Amino acid sequence: MQLIATIIVPLVVGIVFGWLRHRRSGSVAGNTTSTHLLLSRTEAEKLVDELAALGYYQYSDAADVNKLRDDLMDSLCTHGTISTIYDENDEFPLDYRYYSFDGESLFEGEGFSDMIGRMQGTFGRMGVKWN
Repeated sequence: MQLIATIIVPLVVGIVFGWLRHRRSGSVAGNTTSTHLLLSRTEAEKLVDELAALGYYQYSDAADVNKLRDDLMDSLCTHGTISTIYDENDEFPLDYRYYSFDGESLFEGEGFSDMIGRMQGTFGRMGVKWN
C-alpha cells in the first residue's frame, strides 16, 4: 500500500497541475510565455500542505523539509510543475521521491538497473529490501 501511495500521489498531483496549468493559461498547450502566476502562493501552500499531510516528505531529512516545501511552492506558482532540490554531492533528490529518467536512458543498456540503483535511498527509507 505504501509503495502504491509513493507512486500514485505524485502521478495524481502531476495530472492535476497539468490540468490547472492548461486551464489557467487560456492559451494553446505548451505556451510558457505567460508572466502571470499559475497558482497563487496561498493555493500552492494549501496544496503542499495537503501533500505533506499525505506523507510526501516522510522520507526526507527533517532539516530539508522547509527548503523543499518552499522550492515546490515556488515551482507550482511560476511553472505549474512539481520540482525538488537535488543534493549537490550525489545528485539525488532531497525529497527521495522525484527522480527524473527519460525513456532512452531507462530502456537502453543497463538503464533500468541503474534507475533501481539510484532509487535505493528511497527503498531503504521505505523498508524495502532489494537483492
